[in-house]
Amino acid sequence: MERALTICLEGCIAKKIPISGNLIKQKALKIYEHLRNIGHSYAGLENHSFVASKGLFEKLKKRYALHNIKFQGEQASADAKAAENYKLELARIINEGGYSPDQTFNADETALYWKKLPSRTFISKNQRRAQGFKPSKERITLHVCSNLSIIIDE
Repeated sequence: MERALTICLEGCIAKKIPISGNLIKQKALKIYEHLRNIGHSYAGLENHSFVASKGLFEKLKKRYALHNIKFQGEQASADAKAAENYKLELARIINEGGYSPDQTFNADETALYWKKLPSRTFISKNQRRAQGFKPSKERITLHVCSNLSIIIDE
């Protein structure tokens, strides 16, 4: 069973599919169920229930020298100095215009990715890094808006 699990993990790494601890445990359960269904005995556990526990996962990590890394990819960076200057500029505009908290709004769009894959994966100790993958573009765009009075009231 363990060999089948490592072959599956190697396949995921080759296909650039991120691997999490939960995914490894779920795969172990599926492999065990498959082996049990075809009548394969597994170390005398045929009459016992198999549990893909954290201990199993930790032993597997140690035995195969798996370690967790973050995918390499582009990182966005914000201009902190410009943001700080804008806070002062916005405060000046609000004061000079005499705007009330009810008249001061902030709105922004954000994306909700419901099929997003993890940004970390487990790889063999022999490998130094995992290549990135093209993330799913399936998302819902959310438009969130609030006025300043909601923030002040809380």
